[in-house]
Amino acid sequence: NTLVFDEAYEFEHHTTVGHLSLTEPMNPHIDAIAPDADKATIVSQVCSDIDNAIHSHYKLYPINYIAYDQLTGESRFKDRYTASDMEKVETYIGSQLAKVDDVKDLTASDMDYMRKMVLTMYANPLRNKLKI
Repeated sequence: NTLVFDEAYEFEHHTTVGHLSLTEPMNPHIDAIAPDADKATIVSQVCSDIDNAIHSHYKLYPINYIAYDQLTGESRFKDRYTASDMEKVETYIGSQLAKVDDVKDLTASDMDYMRKMVLTMYANPLRNKLKI
């Protein structure tokens, strides 16, 4: 017997919010792979199916939409966040980058790069979800 949850549960600890979502078993996906497939094909297909399951269940937050819009220079998802959300995200990212302010020889270009990487980290869940 397989126990499958179709409910999504959220948990909160201090200011960190997480989301846990369980999906259907992978067995039907694995069973659908051709029996004579080579190992590389099997591994590639299983990994792709797992990635799709993960990405399709991402719960996106305003920071994900804001980061995506800032990186692309668009306002494609502006209906998914408020000015207040943008302010909170700017404060949060600023506070994260401030943790490395005392590193010697850190240039403005370095800070811009780190900001881009933080935005990329938060935009990627949305990018991945858009691909499926």
